[in-house]
Amino acid sequence: LINDSKMKYMIGLNAAFGFAGAFLDSFVNGQVVPTALNDARASFVGILVAFHGIAAAISSLVFGRVSQRVGKGPILYFGAVCFAWVAIPFLIQPNLKRWTFGKLVGVYCIQGIGRATFEGTLKAMFADFFSYEKEAAFANIILQSGLTSAVAYVLSANLSCQKVGTYCLQYRDGSLHNIGTLAMCTVLASLLGMVGFARASCLQSSQGHHPRPSSKPDAESNPLNFRRGARTRKQTAQPYNSIATNHERQAFESENGIL
Repeated sequence: LINDSKMKYMIGLNAAFGFAGAFLDSFVNGQVVPTALNDARASFVGILVAFHGIAAAISSLVFGRVSQRVGKGPILYFGAVCFAWVAIPFLIQPNLKRWTFGKLVGVYCIQGIGRATFEGTLKAMFADFFSYEKEAAFANIILQSGLTSAVAYVLSANLSCQKVGTYCLQYRDGSLHNIGTLAMCTVLASLLGMVGFARASCLQSSQGHHPRPSSKPDAESNPLNFRRGARTRKQTAQPYNSIATNHERQAFESENGIL
């Protein structure tokens, strides 16, 4: 698949999932929930993750029906928007103490909806785009989302700042972290995912759903067909040699397909 240009344009959607998941796990689970809900033991995290799973399950059923009517493309665009909106609310309201349980439920549900597009629709689209190498295509999904998720976790731990400010927040351990940059990276990954998918869709349309030529041998290169042709020529050689005039020879050649 390294030679299929569509693959590089699909990285963005996997990166959006990776960054959104890392943002939710590292920042929201680890800092927002304990601070906003005065939950030092993070006991509310399990409840919020349950809402995430419920939203993903219900959305998967809905998207399965909707995709039959509108196609998979609009659902993937919607999923990318959902991943962006996991981080955008914290750019709008970075003060963690103003977050309530209801608002956090909304964030987790949005991530669940986005995850439904990743687990179902995106994988189905990979199967359509790379039907000639489905196993490698699915492996690329895991590779791309895993690597981008790892990058996001590293950024989450190392994006430091010098002074507490709007987006420079003090974590519970006393360290300062720039959550604004991490949130913007999540939004950027979602935007790149939408642009990349649009480009990949154009390439797929131009290829006519046949991304690479068939590896099956054609009739001329098939040895069996060649031997059959040899027998046919041998069978026609004897009556052909018995034809006397050029006019009769031309008529015989036309009738038997002899060039």
